[in-house]
Formats: sequence, C-alpha cells, structure tokens
Amino acid sequence: MKSQNILYPLLFIPSLLFSCAQGEASVSTTSSTSVFPFDEEYEEEEVIPSDVHVSVDSVRVPYNDFHTPLQYAYLSSSYDSISTYAYGTSELSRPNAISLTLEELEEAPSYLLEIADNRDFHSSWIVPSDSKTFDVFNLKIDTLYYYRAGKDYQALKEASIHEFTTNNIGPRNLYIDGVTNVRDIGGYTSHLGGKVRQGLYYRGGRLNKTGVNKFAFDITQEGLDTLIYDLEIQNEIDLRMSTEGDFGSYNNEFGYMSDDAIPEISYHSFPLDWRQEDMMKQSKEMIHTIFSFLAKEENYPIYLHCNIGTDRTGLITYLLGTLIGIPQEDLFRDYLFSNFGNINGSRPSFPKNYIEDLKAYNQKNMYLNVRDYLVSTGVTEEELDQIINIFLYTNE
Repeated sequence: MKSQNILYPLLFIPSLLFSCAQGEASVSTTSSTSVFPFDEEYEEEEVIPSDVHVSVDSVRVPYNDFHTPLQYAYLSSSYDSISTYAYGTSELSRPNAISLTLEELEEAPSYLLEIADNRDFHSSWIVPSDSKTFDVFNLKIDTLYYYRAGKDYQALKEASIHEFTTNNIGPRNLYIDGVTNVRDIGGYTSHLGGKVRQGLYYRGGRLNKTGVNKFAFDITQEGLDTLIYDLEIQNEIDLRMSTEGDFGSYNNEFGYMSDDAIPEISYHSFPLDWRQEDMMKQSKEMIHTIFSFLAKEENYPIYLHCNIGTDRTGLITYLLGTLIGIPQEDLFRDYLFSNFGNINGSRPSFPKNYIEDLKAYNQKNMYLNVRDYLVSTGVTEEELDQIINIFLYTNE
C-alpha cells in the first residue's frame, strides 16, 4: 500500500504550524468576504439527463486530477449513467494519489516533500519517499499548492518552490483506510454566490462494524490517523439506529459504539430509521436535531455517516447541499457516486420522493423549498443563515 501523508513533529520543523495537514480545520469566516446578501431568488436550472457515456478506455485523467480512470469516465458522462460504471458491490470509491516528480533532486537514499496551499508553507505537511516521485493523497479540488523537496529538513528550506493547481472536478473523494464511500461536500460553486468551503463536512461509511456482538473497528489505525491528524475531525455523527428505541431486530446496527471509542473525536448518535417509507417526512424531529448541530461553527470539521454512507447520509447531505446552493445536478451525481463504494448493492437513480416532497412547498427554486422544509422541522431561520455563512465564502 502506498504511504499516505504524514505529519512530522513540530520540534523537527520549527516553521510548521502544528495543525491539520492541510489546514482543514480552519472554519473561521473572518478571512473571506461574507456572501450575504446572497441570491436566494436564483433561477432554478432544469436538470436534464444526457446520452453522454464516456468509455473508460478513452479517458485520459489529467495529471492534476486524483480520480481513478473509472471515476473520471463517470464524471465526464451523464450523471444518471452510473450503472455503466459501478454497482455498489466493490471498493472503488477511493481516489488515486497525485504523483509529483522532481528529477533535479540530488541522489540520496530517501527524500522528503513539503506541500502546502500557501507559499509560506504554513500548515504544511510532509510526504516521505524512497524515490524522486512522491504520492500525495486527499488533496482539495481546484486548489493551488506549493511544494518543495530535499533529502532532509535542512535541504527543504533551501529547495526551489514548485506549484500546481488541482483539477476543479468534484466530488472530492478521500482515501481513509478501512472506510468506504468517503467524500467532502466542498469545492462547488454555489447558486447563492461564492464557493463551498472544503474540509468542513465529510460524509461516508461506518467506522466500526455493524451486526456484531462486541465493538470492533472497520477503520484501520492508518485511517484513524487520517481522520484525527490530517482532517482534524472534531465530531462524528452516527445516523445508524441505536440500541435505544423500538428498532426491533435492527438494534445491533448501532455496532456498540461508545463515547470514548475515539478519544480525540466527540461521538453523537442521531439515529434515522432507514426502513421508513419517507425519511424526510417521518424523521423531522431528528433532522431538526442534526441541522441545529450543523449550525454551530465550533462543531466542525464533522464526519457524518450511517452504515454504508448512502441512503441516510445521502439524504442529509442532499438537504445540506441544497441549502448552501450546490447545483442539483452536482448533488445528484454526488449521491450516485456512492455506487463506487462497497454499499451492498446499487443505487441506480436519485430518490424521486425527495424531490416531490420538496417541490410541494411551491417555491421558486429548490433552495427555498429546502429552507421551508427545514423550518417545518423546527430549525430556525437564524440557524439556516449560520450554516450558509459557515460553508460559503468569496475571494473578493
């Protein structure tokens, strides 16, 4: 297995800030211009499936894109063509590394690469390699990166600085060892104005086993290190049904998680019953609880999951994405991207009842429909505005 990004201790590199590897945990909105007043009356685009189906053999993934050829072929095709590429029965959701080669390096037994999203290398991270090629995982999309390399820490300070910008094609899928179906909701351009911050909200599959009689992790130690140190997750939201309440034979879906299973991450059980005919209508109380939690800036970064990170996780992510103005086609594609994960079967289309439920509010666009729906669950207008301010920014 390829080595993932590694944070080296602060005492070895005084210039590094001891924070997450990519500055992921920075949530403050003070560094960018607020997007308010936003365009809540935007004209809704009509999402029309096309007949575009790109074959895997014909794609050539750009050097600055981390999607696999199979994923890239789907992302280059109509969003509803997912069944051509993935069926939800294999682990195909992880990204590739982006490989950076520096032939000018002097010969040495091993090398270190330092990379950051700023030229001062604040909040940088280190990637070791025994060759002049470095494999870097979990980069953000549409982001300018700076990097330099050398045989040791002293050589890094004297090394030439290179730069490149990652491709702007979402979703930003991630490699967390032992976990399937992980993505960041950020990186998209919002209809409301501005861009959606990356590094705040991650959605994916469970971290520990379901349907067993004792606690056991699915996630590996390497995966835990990614969550804790690279992404700096502060809170885990578990949508699986708990041992409390009348869930019948599905009580053990909870997987025996406990508050101290991952000491560095606070655990929250917000169970949604996936057996309901219409979770949007029947789980309003819990959806209210979840979105009130999402309205608190101090809770981020968040990792939200159910069992396989598809249906319940997909519903919450769709509601959140629409609230912050992500185009509907991007959200449909993100939902269907779960088929690349090992999710015990395919999801060939986006659930029509979600759209029907929301359109019943008869607003001009889906953003306003979702806003009305969330207010009907008990979420306040102020909380909705707080969520939007947390996620959206402009560079003006």
